[in-house]
Amino acid sequence: MPNLPRSARRHRVQEDRSTYLVPDRTYPFSGALMDGRKGASWVVDALAQTSAAVSLCSAYLRSEVLTRLLSVQLAGPPGRVLTRWQLGDLLAGASDLDAYTAASNAGFKFFIRLDYHGKVFSIPDRGILVGSANATLSGFGLKDGANEEVCTIVPPLLANLHLVDGLFAGAILLDDQLFKEIRSAVLEAGTHPSAPSHWPASLMSKLHVVHTVGRLLLEECFWSAPSVTGDAVEQVDEHDRHLLGLAPSASRVEEVKRALASSRMYMWLVQRLESEGREMYFGELSAALQSSLLDNPGVHRRDAKLLLQNLLTWCERVRDTQVVIDRPSYSQRVRLA
Repeated sequence: MPNLPRSARRHRVQEDRSTYLVPDRTYPFSGALMDGRKGASWVVDALAQTSAAVSLCSAYLRSEVLTRLLSVQLAGPPGRVLTRWQLGDLLAGASDLDAYTAASNAGFKFFIRLDYHGKVFSIPDRGILVGSANATLSGFGLKDGANEEVCTIVPPLLANLHLVDGLFAGAILLDDQLFKEIRSAVLEAGTHPSAPSHWPASLMSKLHVVHTVGRLLLEECFWSAPSVTGDAVEQVDEHDRHLLGLAPSASRVEEVKRALASSRMYMWLVQRLESEGREMYFGELSAALQSSLLDNPGVHRRDAKLLLQNLLTWCERVRDTQVVIDRPSYSQRVRLA
């Protein structure tokens, strides 16, 4: 598997003629890395000084952390919060329902995006904290035995702020009525000995948005293939399990199939096939995947082939009915049913 890309180490950054929104002196930019605790401290300090509407985006989100972040006196208008809120996240305690209440009490809008996997804390007139730290006690180093996280601060270039806006453009705005439905589903799921990992179909239709996926990150791809025994999907790589929002224990094939269909890599595959006459051969599809990956340094062709094969193996082993994989001659063909 290729190494994850290194962050650029530049004090001054200018990209596509984008410019900073505030004077350089307000930035702590040096290319330096920091842990989750220092990252959280920077967010709190920046929130206390900003006069802009902020965006707090975290795949996992805990109310005690959000309450702490929003306890400062904000000079600017209320901002917005984005989180993933997969059912498995809430049942496992990685996120909690009280985060919606904490955001609402502060006047913040609360958005859900089931395919969101990032950690981005944007204070437009101060900077943007990015990295591996979720807004949880473990992620932000606010408890004993916290995770070892790595963050850095990047400038709020217009291009960066547009990217953050795009995260919300593909999200669902939560209101009180939808929150009640979500809370009821969580309580119902918690009563079952083998709790489902994904929302019931009636609720999923309200939470799932079909996104146009043109580009991907390595983090959004599958790093391994699962093992399936009967109706149970087992031995799932930890990265892939988090990507799909699966519980640590074995999951049922039907649940995993629904989660797979909501993943960005699967949506990329379906949309790519639709744009190419509904079928492609493995070689041209792996080349398309390589050119779609945004990571710098780029992913080698052999690694793109491995990533694609992982995805196709997922499709085969969970018995996906939309993507068909066959060999009409010597080459592997991928087509839509």
